[in-house]
Amino acid sequence: MSFWWFLVLAGASVLLALAVYRLRRARTAGGPPAPAPEVDVEREVRDLIDTTPELQALYQKIQCSPALERQLEQLLSELKELIRVEIPDFPAFREALRQIRARADDGVAPASQSRYLGSNLALLDAVLAAEDDRTGILEILNRNPVEDLLPFVEQIPLHRNGKIVWSTPMELAIMRKRPHDPRRFALVLEEIEKLVRSSKLSRKEQSRSEVLDTVSRARRELQRENAYILTSLKLLDVKLDEWLRHATQPASRRKRVELDLLLRELIRTRHALDEADRSALKETTQSQARQYLDGTWLHTRWLTTYVLTNLLGSELYGFSNRQRKASASPGNVLELVCEEVSSGNYDSEETTRRLRQMEERGVYVHSLSYALLRLHRPGDPASS
Repeated sequence: MSFWWFLVLAGASVLLALAVYRLRRARTAGGPPAPAPEVDVEREVRDLIDTTPELQALYQKIQCSPALERQLEQLLSELKELIRVEIPDFPAFREALRQIRARADDGVAPASQSRYLGSNLALLDAVLAAEDDRTGILEILNRNPVEDLLPFVEQIPLHRNGKIVWSTPMELAIMRKRPHDPRRFALVLEEIEKLVRSSKLSRKEQSRSEVLDTVSRARRELQRENAYILTSLKLLDVKLDEWLRHATQPASRRKRVELDLLLRELIRTRHALDEADRSALKETTQSQARQYLDGTWLHTRWLTTYVLTNLLGSELYGFSNRQRKASASPGNVLELVCEEVSSGNYDSEETTRRLRQMEERGVYVHSLSYALLRLHRPGDPASS
């Protein structure tokens, strides 16, 4: 009997090994390709601006400052990270929870209200389930104290004109949300105030005053033990965004949107050129080049090079690998031109000459390429 079991086990091992081999072969040979990593376009836009003086100057020209925006964003994030939940009187807090549970059991807080409370109902359920576990409740409430609000404690239902309106309290005694380091909180508020006061951005004075007033309000609430400081903190978030994003001149606001959008689309196209069928992107790169050429205020040497690299890259895909390997082939010439342009160290007149020589051999690139090369010459707008 043991011999037959040996044969069965041996046969199973062979089948398992064969299945593993086929699976590995399918993955390496004919299996579906691994999904491409998701591109963090917003992060790449920030990195480009941070490392490209020409882009920084272009934003300043339209009365915008991504660096200041990022600085204020980081300071505001720090304010939020300082917030911690305290329960000074746990018996009173526990009694409030019991009343909330009783109201829910009596149908006073129907499930239909969930559309007003959203994910905060799950927070309420988790806190109610913790019952008398003070440490557990604090752990739950401190997971995301700024965004997660406890219904019927931090969110109070008010009936107005036959509708339920959820409001936050001005003061809260049974549960507090305050900075665990008040001194640092005050210093960060001071930094925000200094940046706003010293900024040279062209903005409406009323918008600037509203930011400063909200900072002062948060500073006052920091001194009051039971003040619900989250309301001021979230209002500061809104007022800072309004002040930063809304330039005085409508033209500046429009140009900001246009520039942000162009950078995002150029980055997406650059990644697609590396991962997809380039020939399918010709229309996209041509459209972006036309948009860039028409927006004369956008013209800088760096952006010209970026747009031109994408445009030539989409042209390159039409040549086979064999054609590109031949040293004198048009495909190889175009590949060398693409590499030079991509590096940013190229002579526009010499690049134009090489592309014209390709045309003499019956190989053409889009005419927008020549328009972009003309922009890159010293003395032209894009070179300033």
